[in-house]
Amino acid sequence: MAIGRPSRPGRATAGLLAFALTFSPGLAGPVVAQEGKGAIRGVLYLSDGKTPLAGARAHAVQVNTAEHYTSAVTAENGAYEISGLPPGTYDLAIEVGGAVFVAEGLVDLLPNQSVTISYSVQPEKPAARSVAGLGPPQGSAVPLADLKPAGTGQFWKSPSGQALLWVLGAGAAIAIYNNLDRAPAGSPSTP
Repeated sequence: MAIGRPSRPGRATAGLLAFALTFSPGLAGPVVAQEGKGAIRGVLYLSDGKTPLAGARAHAVQVNTAEHYTSAVTAENGAYEISGLPPGTYDLAIEVGGAVFVAEGLVDLLPNQSVTISYSVQPEKPAARSVAGLGPPQGSAVPLADLKPAGTGQFWKSPSGQALLWVLGAGAAIAIYNNLDRAPAGSPSTP
């Protein structure tokens, strides 16, 4: 079998595809530009952990490169998002009214990963460190999960918790039913 050059329709199709990929940013541009990028998002709250914080910005600073990324100003719902983040470890801070609140702990971000963390600003809790490129901290930003007192989690109200309760209840009912059929007729102290 002889192998020849591609026919004209094949060349035309290849040329059209090359043209489209080169000159149409909607087909190739944004996908390639965002490949491997991640995001950090969540909700910012006042110190009570319940009232959303409007008018704040979240900052993420990559630890190894000191590259700085900032969210848009939060609206009344307190939601923030910092997107387009390359993989790495990030230091987070919340800025509101000129005051900086440093997040406890660092955030590790994998390629294409989106992490959701909500924070409550705590002016009365001193920050353990400062964040490069931002002013001196006025307090800490505590992950919302850390504000709950021990034992007040919502696990038993979640679908997983409800399923576990159902399985445990069904197992207990089966065990009781099976033991009723096997119980001796007399008292355990009868000879």
